[in-house]
Amino acid sequence: SYSLEEASNHIKKIGIVPGMKEMFSNLKSNGVEIIILSGGNDLFVKTYLEQQELSQYFTNIIANRMF
Repeated sequence: SYSLEEASNHIKKIGIVPGMKEMFSNLKSNGVEIIILSGGNDLFVKTYLEQQELSQYFTNIIANRMF
């Protein structure tokens, strides 16, 4: 079992697929609303997006609440 801090540290090590930031940027600049619907934990999803500097591309995140 992992602590919250250990899990967050592992998430921060996950890379991004090349070209994804550019794709999200292009979609947003063309007025496309991008949301995330995940069966994962919202804290982990948000941690990943912040680490990869992707948060600004998403208008909504629907995931399981941590707290």
